[in-house]
Amino acid sequence: MAAVAMVAASLASLSFSGAAEAVPVPWKNCGTASDPIVVTKFDASVWPPQRGQPETLQWAYNVSRDIVVRREIRVVAPRGLGRIPTPFDARVIRAGPYTSSDTFTVSDSIPAGSVFSVHLSIFDNTWTKVFCLAMVVPIK
Repeated sequence: MAAVAMVAASLASLSFSGAAEAVPVPWKNCGTASDPIVVTKFDASVWPPQRGQPETLQWAYNVSRDIVVRREIRVVAPRGLGRIPTPFDARVIRAGPYTSSDTFTVSDSIPAGSVFSVHLSIFDNTWTKVFCLAMVVPIK
């Protein structure tokens, strides 16, 4: 599980379970075209997520080479608040195609109209950035 898996975990950490139809999730590649991790699909059953409702995220990505991950930094924060980075331990992401999904329920304790900023950067063991994703998650 690499980059998009971490974003899904980020969304789930907002206290976000249902069946999915493909709705593209809007996100920005803040990396470069030569990054070895390339997202090929990032879909949701509902977008934007709705409080108290089930949500399913589906993603696919290709990894062009084995990557020894030195650091992953994930930031999930309500807009306007300070950024609290969450580092992850080193691990290896093997080259190849990956697909996965995650189902969760968006917490109804999150006020409607809340907006979360999500940023994920992954660095290899030489401190080269190998993936970067930025997105805004509005909650209905």
